[in-house]
Amino acid sequence: RLRASYPLGGNPVATMLDWREIEAQRDAEEQAKREAKLKYNSFGLGSIGACYEKGLGVEKNLETAAEYYKKAAEEGDSTAQNNYGRCCEKGVGRTKDLDEAFSWYLKSAEADYAAGQNNVGRCYQKGVGTALDVEKAVAWYQKSLVSVERKLATPKLETAEIIQVALNMPVVSEK
Repeated sequence: RLRASYPLGGNPVATMLDWREIEAQRDAEEQAKREAKLKYNSFGLGSIGACYEKGLGVEKNLETAAEYYKKAAEEGDSTAQNNYGRCCEKGVGRTKDLDEAFSWYLKSAEADYAAGQNNVGRCYQKGVGTALDVEKAVAWYQKSLVSVERKLATPKLETAEIIQVALNMPVVSEK
């Protein structure tokens, strides 16, 4: 006769309930991870918004584009914040709201996104969603310029170097 071994004081019912609870918790964690990958990929959400705005691979739908931009913007994607600000300013897929447009442009700008910084400068220059303030406009335009210069100054890898990095080979450069 075989005897079963049960870890929790020899109680097979308690052990079975614990395993069910563990499995349920594991399933819930896996589901949460899957949902997080889908829900919180702000770059992906912003890209879907661009597809709907331009009709790339889907039927053009400006309302849906604005919704996706907003979801991505709320998740902190600076490009989407700028794009949603444009939707608010121009009435793309939603009603115009210049105050809200400025708010989204500012979030994008504060995240060091050059286009957002440029838009904040323009808003201050023209009084779009904020008080006209030429000094602040100039300051934001300068920040935008610095962001662009910093991005352009970042060294780019040549095609051969990219392949070497991808293959885990040492990079040999003639520079």
